[in-house]
Amino acid sequence: MKKIIMLIMISTFVSGSVKKASVNFTAVGKPSFIRINGESDKLSEKLTLKDNKISGELIFDLDSLTTGLDLRDRHMKETYLETSNKNFKQAVLKISNLNIEESTDFKAFLTLHGVTKEVKISAEIDSDKSDLEIKAHFEINLSDFGIAIPSFQGITVADSVKINVESEMTVNE
Repeated sequence: MKKIIMLIMISTFVSGSVKKASVNFTAVGKPSFIRINGESDKLSEKLTLKDNKISGELIFDLDSLTTGLDLRDRHMKETYLETSNKNFKQAVLKISNLNIEESTDFKAFLTLHGVTKEVKISAEIDSDKSDLEIKAHFEINLSDFGIAIPSFQGITVADSVKINVESEMTVNE
């Protein structure tokens, strides 16, 4: 897949249908050999592409996260993410004027658990004539967003959590 330059010249807006989207996270436990992975495909996008720049939002449904263990999922959602609070049901990543020709390292704003913070993101953006693919990676500290550090039966999760976001969509010209 080549860089998105040709697509930018043809299209002014990213519009079309999402082919696939996913969010996953990795949290390291203490003891450190414990790795907790969660994932979901409930990511929606409100992105525009204009003048070589992407702006908009990626909206993620936190209730859709799964880790493979029902009890851990319930604790994560009820106790730590508090998704029963309507203000905490989603995480929103706001991207503003990301020039895709200059850099794939950029800053965006993440709203999580009612708190908005700037995050540093590394991304890969690829395209062919009709598909746009975005892969973004970043880390957050749970405490920065007012989320208690998860702990259960002697296992405590580290404050830092790695997050990966992938999206592929068909672009209408």
